[in-house]
Amino acid sequence: MSEGPIQAQSQSLVSFLIFLRSTLKLVDPPATMDLQQKQACWKLELEVIDNDSSWVSKFDPSKKKKKKKQKPLIREDDIFFQNGGHFTEDNLPDCQSSRKFEPDYGYKELLSMVFDRLREEDVEVSTERPRTVMMPPQLLAEGTITVCLNFADLCRTMHRKPDHVMKFLLAQMETKVSLNKQQRLEIKGLVSSKDFQAVFRKYIDAFVICVCCKSPDTALAEEGNGLFNLRCETCGLVAPVDIPNLL
Repeated sequence: MSEGPIQAQSQSLVSFLIFLRSTLKLVDPPATMDLQQKQACWKLELEVIDNDSSWVSKFDPSKKKKKKKQKPLIREDDIFFQNGGHFTEDNLPDCQSSRKFEPDYGYKELLSMVFDRLREEDVEVSTERPRTVMMPPQLLAEGTITVCLNFADLCRTMHRKPDHVMKFLLAQMETKVSLNKQQRLEIKGLVSSKDFQAVFRKYIDAFVICVCCKSPDTALAEEGNGLFNLRCETCGLVAPVDIPNLL
């Protein structure tokens, strides 16, 4: 064999060893070692002891662990409905499996549940609201004066003072009103029964009927400076009365 190929192979081997030393950052053997000892040292440094601890296995792309896909978290406001729009105890999402799922009831459903619970506990429940029956105003024309014969009874039914009702009628009808000796209301001028009932109904809506439960069982209290509060005896609501355009 000629020296040319042997020399070329030796140079290639030296270049390869230099590349390995630079890649693996090998430490040069001491200069006191002979060539045979240096080759043995390089052999020990390049020897792979454990495949799992070698740099080849650590950076082998084929042996990379695949990351597990994480399930997206289901938030309460992102829940989509299943089985016709309703969840059951068996198909609750993970975020709600630890608590009981309660549907959103409407007002009528909640009210019905309350009455059912009261009936189960043998509590007497009255579904009918007590009604206050008020007789219509009885008017009588006497010349140029209109007389309300049952004005005192109407005020007594509403639990309102006649003076307060008269003040309201005076502001709304823009005519002179007064009480005679028989506690009958006298109105100057001729007033039809329809017009008088409309004004009287306006007083009831403003100063008698509760704005919350529509109950007529209320009390009117004057707070001073012409301000009034309407207190409902049924639901307990206390609401101010807006009277700038009434009195």
